[in-house]
Amino acid sequence: MSRRKRNWFAAIIGFIGEILMTLGVLLLLFVVWELWWTNFDAEKAQKVATQELFTETKEQELTGELKLGEGEVFGVMYAPRLGENYAVPISEGTTDEVLNTVGLGRYTESQWPGEVGNFAIAGHRQTHGAVLWNMDKFQDGDKVYVQTLQKYYTYEVEVIKVVQPNQSEVIAANPFDPNQQPDESWLTLTTCHPPYTTLERMITHAKLVDERPASDGPPAEIKEVVEKTVNAAQSGL
Repeated sequence: MSRRKRNWFAAIIGFIGEILMTLGVLLLLFVVWELWWTNFDAEKAQKVATQELFTETKEQELTGELKLGEGEVFGVMYAPRLGENYAVPISEGTTDEVLNTVGLGRYTESQWPGEVGNFAIAGHRQTHGAVLWNMDKFQDGDKVYVQTLQKYYTYEVEVIKVVQPNQSEVIAANPFDPNQQPDESWLTLTTCHPPYTTLERMITHAKLVDERPASDGPPAEIKEVVEKTVNAAQSGL
């Protein structure tokens, strides 16, 4: 091979190498943005959403007659198993815009907290706050708490399973037998599985075991984190 041909060949290889290196850097930046920055951005949005809930002056009543706008926050979920200071706002709807910012979203066809039936909510396993990243850590008997302006609801985890994306019965009013009317109150959490994929869905069913007026104060297990969450929201921190 002549020197001219060798130089030409080396130039092409060098050019291709530079392109691959550039693509590699761009891919790395995208991964950083997707896995880190979206979480940072979502955390800021969740703080704003929580502030709106606890500084809202109008009364919200969670009944079947209530009509909330998409993205409107109506509660906060506390789950000690998912983190010592775990407190994530819950809003209306499960669109990408809602889940990418507010955190947790209620399936609009599901029931409200405390109602007979299935209060079903969704959240991301990773990115955009990764609010359900540790959902696989749940154990039978773990408590999940939902706070609204009127009440505290306590749910106890009973079922954790993985299903296919098309198994929509898990958010039915009776998630265990969609053909039968429900006679109990359930909370259902849904998220993607395995991590970094959307191949399957991880499901947690928790049964309502207690509810109390907000005026009675929070359950003892979450008293400290509730106080921190509400105080931070009301002070604008």
